[in-house]
Amino acid sequence: MAQSLPPEPMKLSPHQEAMEEACKAGQVAELQKLFNEHDVKEGDDPIPYWHATPQGAPATDTLFAAAISHKQQSIVQYLRSVYPKLDFSIPTIIGALTATPDLDMLKLIYSYSPRIVNFGFDDHVTTFLSKACEGGPQNAPFVNFLLDHGAMADDFGSYTYQFGAELLPALQHDQPTHIIKKMIPRTSRLPFPIDVAISRKRVDILELLLNEEEKRGKRSRDGIYEQALLHHAHETEDKTVIALVERFVANFTAARNLQSTRATTESRRWWQFSARADSKGHTDGKDSSSASRTGAGKSWWPLSKVTPVPESADSHRKEAPPDSDSD
Repeated sequence: MAQSLPPEPMKLSPHQEAMEEACKAGQVAELQKLFNEHDVKEGDDPIPYWHATPQGAPATDTLFAAAISHKQQSIVQYLRSVYPKLDFSIPTIIGALTATPDLDMLKLIYSYSPRIVNFGFDDHVTTFLSKACEGGPQNAPFVNFLLDHGAMADDFGSYTYQFGAELLPALQHDQPTHIIKKMIPRTSRLPFPIDVAISRKRVDILELLLNEEEKRGKRSRDGIYEQALLHHAHETEDKTVIALVERFVANFTAARNLQSTRATTESRRWWQFSARADSKGHTDGKDSSSASRTGAGKSWWPLSKVTPVPESADSHRKEAPPDSDSD
């Protein structure tokens, strides 16, 4: 659900500025009065910024952003009744929600548009979740709500999935351990987050990441990846970091060696089985050929024993009829 970055705000006319100020101040009655004066009615279609004019109300997202950024839930609820068709998955709304994160406001907007949690910008890098993570550990409740309601469902849509997607800004901006713990299983690639955890000496996070990487079992064949991690760990001069990475490398090396041994054993077994099968096939071939010849002999040899004996010539001679007496 990628969207463009928010446009530059257009200059508002005086009555539109008054509407915006009423939204910021939470003055529902004043906003209603201004709407009535400028023919804005409940059920109107939202006004996108490219259709906004100096007459009537300004772009709808401008009013919502003013109310959201100033935590005016009553104004948001009123605006929702006026513009029920508004799609909240737009950059201006996301910007307002993350500029001044408020969990109650997020819950309200989520009740109108649940899919907002998976919002992504057109750059395929920035998301609602990544911007929330950039707010630091004080944003943890906000981030936690996003994660619990479907954010980060699939990181393959992001150009950054190879680098750890939203897990990377979460680490870089010191999101707490319980947040990171939720994000790790949803992250397709862990090498970059592991590298960041080593650099920042986040021992608690590093252990979680290494355990997950070990569980996935994606070992490099030559061990270069593991040795690079070990080299980076030694550069930190942090004994705990080094110990964690050394244990990880040792486990990976042992698993790779075991896998190699099993592969060699299976290959040897296959070769031995193949050799036995070839030998048996060759022997069976000889036996079958011999049996075929023997069987053939049995099938025709007895016939020679019952060759019919030629009949004697006398058996073919007809008896002459007796001569009649002639008187």
